[in-house]
Amino acid sequence: MKVFGTILMLAILALDVCNAVKCVLTCRTSAGDYEVIEI
Repeated sequence: MKVFGTILMLAILALDVCNAVKCVLTCRTSAGDYEVIEI
């Protein structure tokens, strides 16, 4: 059960990082939306 929890946490973390990168790339292209990057 612990292993599953760890994998789930890592998956969520990876998803967050991916979303953050996407947001940065999107915000870079559309200047002015830098507020969205802040977590």
